[in-house]
Amino acid sequence: MNDTYGHHIGDLVLRRCASLIAEAVDVSIELDDVSSNDGGHAIVARLGGDEFAVFSPIADPIRAVALCQRIERTLATADWSSLIGDWTQEATVGWAVGRCDDQLLRRADTVLYDRKPRVGAR
Repeated sequence: MNDTYGHHIGDLVLRRCASLIAEAVDVSIELDDVSSNDGGHAIVARLGGDEFAVFSPIADPIRAVALCQRIERTLATADWSSLIGDWTQEATVGWAVGRCDDQLLRRADTVLYDRKPRVGAR
């Protein structure tokens, strides 16, 4: 992205990705009717490069997978024409459910890398 369109456009794309992920997460949590007793709102954070993390109160693996699929669909169907013309953003999302620690991120990374060849995204 940066090599083709420049760092400014790359930064705008990352910001737009973060915004789209946050929208997908907010809609998913709202649809699932997660109460504040379940941990409150989700947090979307950029880990580095093009990697983001979502810390969500969703504790059920089936609902976590559904959230990941919603994020993937949201990014894949977004209109990027105002930033970079005819371009499609593909994403692969990993997930893990558990206590927030180093192992949680490692488990999410494992799922992410296991899914990449099947989804075909980078």
